[in-house]
Amino acid sequence: LPAAEQVGPDGRVVGVDVSDRLLALARAKAEHAGLDNVELRVGDMRELDLAGRSFDAVLLVFGLFMVPDMQGLIRGLWELVKPGGRLMITVWARGLLEPAYSAFFDAVGARDPELVPQDPGWLHVADPADLRAALTGGGVPDETIEIISEPGMHDLGDAEEFWTIVMGSGIRGTLDRLPPGARELVHRQVLDVIKTNGITQLPVDVHYGRATKPV
Repeated sequence: LPAAEQVGPDGRVVGVDVSDRLLALARAKAEHAGLDNVELRVGDMRELDLAGRSFDAVLLVFGLFMVPDMQGLIRGLWELVKPGGRLMITVWARGLLEPAYSAFFDAVGARDPELVPQDPGWLHVADPADLRAALTGGGVPDETIEIISEPGMHDLGDAEEFWTIVMGSGIRGTLDRLPPGARELVHRQVLDVIKTNGITQLPVDVHYGRATKPV
């Protein structure tokens, strides 16, 4: 929606997501904001039915690490960018939501060790050098790439707010694989760690990989 505001009434934005519910929410927000220059589609970002070299900008927000073949995804998105256009990919930086993130998986592992990811995909691009390597591996010329790192902190109003983050993020999938009783135990254990340690802020640092396609 911010992109639709940026391009104005003469521009066009196409948004793609696999979630019908999130797209319905976006449509409602677009209607409320009076934005009629945005088209929202259900789809897989690896199989976009879009013309190559047809977009001035292609944005991928916290989605790169959700597929096994990150370089293949980058290659497909780079193909969509016009000469002179720009690709922008955002990823989480190492240390995300710590120490609550580790406390969550410690609690999960105490109930079912097999549910603890040994090699989470997001950590493969959580450092600037690794993000750059993924971009170049996807066919983006190294000299066109700029990596921008932005520190951030999320203020917790209370411990329960971290559970809201869990329920609205990708790690909820791990939680959903536990039986209800175990889920509640994890809930209590994680919140106890936050309260006991007086945690009121969690890091949410971000890396932006930006590249402009040569003309």
